[in-house]
Amino acid sequence: MRKSSIIIILFLISSCLNGFAGQKEKTLKNPFFVFKNSLNKPVLPFTPYTEQASILKKYGFDGIEHNETSGILELKDAFEKQGLKIYADYVKIDIDQKEPYLPEWKETIPKLAGTGIILWVHIHSASYQPSDEAADIVVVPILQELADLGRSYGVRIAIYHHVGFLVQKAEDSYRLAQKANRENVGSVFNLCHFLKTDSEENLEKVIDLTLPKLFAVSICGADGGDTKKMNWDRLIQPLGKGTFDVYRLVEILADKGFQGPIGLQCYNLKGAPETYLSQSSEAWKNFKQRYSRPANHFRNKNN
Repeated sequence: MRKSSIIIILFLISSCLNGFAGQKEKTLKNPFFVFKNSLNKPVLPFTPYTEQASILKKYGFDGIEHNETSGILELKDAFEKQGLKIYADYVKIDIDQKEPYLPEWKETIPKLAGTGIILWVHIHSASYQPSDEAADIVVVPILQELADLGRSYGVRIAIYHHVGFLVQKAEDSYRLAQKANRENVGSVFNLCHFLKTDSEENLEKVIDLTLPKLFAVSICGADGGDTKKMNWDRLIQPLGKGTFDVYRLVEILADKGFQGPIGLQCYNLKGAPETYLSQSSEAWKNFKQRYSRPANHFRNKNN
């Protein structure tokens, strides 16, 4: 009897160990970059590009976002020397204007050949309300023109959704990316703006909708709950802070095959950049560790 019990116990232990061994290690492959507002704040003196690169490399980030054309080539060179890159550039499109985006882009885009940069465009109009599909007939040709300019240089266009802008929700971003019908035009998912305009229960549904065209994502720490009524100081926090489960979002994206860049939103964060960048970097490392471990292993270690 005792011998049979021992055999059964050994069989169960062997089965568990084989089960763990059979689980392939998962890896978060997404580049992790910071928004320009992480280091470039009105209350702080300008930080030279080489120093920005050094700071971000120190904390393990892969690169940064930029804004429009001014200084973009100098920033590119400074970051490339330290093995980092510009992942995105925040480009304004105003469909009410004769020239809806800066004409300088026509000269700058060819100089960005081979960088893989994403121009995530934020779209404005005083003639239409946010999320108004009637504006699509005006927006789509502009997106197509910009995409055609960038196509041969490997420059992609991603439609940035933002509260109060013409493209306000992730669904708007995806709809326009579909209508543009260009391989180098895609959508964006911004966590803080999703939380301000939608409900947590719809998170995975929106991810599933946008995923076929999803080029880039932005995250940050945030609180959960009735997020539509929250101020930005609760919806934009250092990564790892707040009650909203940001890891779950990253896990969903990774499990569904998204390998694009993920940006860290730092709008109006208080304190020294080194403090919240360090906090956020540690949180990202924790996300990577959690994702690489079998669920039962992580759960047992933390119980």
